[in-house]
Amino acid sequence: MSELHKPKVAILASGRGTTAEAFLLAMVASKVDAEVPLVITDVKNAGVLARTKDIAKRHKLDITTSTV
Repeated sequence: MSELHKPKVAILASGRGTTAEAFLLAMVASKVDAEVPLVITDVKNAGVLARTKDIAKRHKLDITTSTV
């Protein structure tokens, strides 16, 4: 699938972020053909925020994180 047609997936999480991490790393490894522009949590200090920021930095991904 071309970059212009990759599905965009938002991740909703409230915990440590291990599932989000697995999804993001599968995406980086081209095992998942999608783009994740947004990770949202309802927990202010959820581990998923730090995990996502770390993965985004290491792999030069543009992922916005937000707490609602």
